Amino acid sequence: MKLAILSDFHFGYPRFYEDSFNQAADAMRIACERADALLIPGDIFDSRTPPLDVIERAIKIFSIPQGRGWKVRIVGNEGTAPVVVIHGTHERRSRDFKNPVHILEAAGLAVDAHRAPVVLTLNGERIAVHGLGGVPEYLAKAAIDKRNYKPLKDAFNIFMFHQSLRELLPDEEALS
Repeated sequence: MKLAILSDFHFGYPRFYEDSFNQAADAMRIACERADALLIPGDIFDSRTPPLDVIERAIKIFSIPQGRGWKVRIVGNEGTAPVVVIHGTHERRSRDFKNPVHILEAAGLAVDAHRAPVVLTLNGERIAVHGLGGVPEYLAKAAIDKRNYKPLKDAFNIFMFHQSLRELLPDEEALS
């Protein structure tokens, strides 16, 4: 199974506003032609609460993969184009609030791997995508520990995250 990884579109970023949409649309079209499934690990938007025109344009871009006759299936979400996403640090909101990536999922344009693993299947091959959306850096280790990620049996497992892991790295003294 061929996977395409597209990341950091930053839709709505003022300096490269138009460019972000143009490049994302081109990348999405090329990925749809060459890959069996798409992984998008965050920072799709440049803001936690993007303006409606930015959301509208993102929806148009995320509609590109729809109706292409994909052979890959998403277990539990059959009929959905194989576009697996997580939110990045730019879309991160507190637990009680929806983030803009949830809109893409609610519209049936993507499946969010932050909440639970997403299993892709093709000709007997299984890929499990486990996701950790952006969290504050000081909470990264606790979030990983709390989720207690375990590989799914009989699947190739991928951990998709959009996160600095400074808290998990050894300090400079430990490396000396």
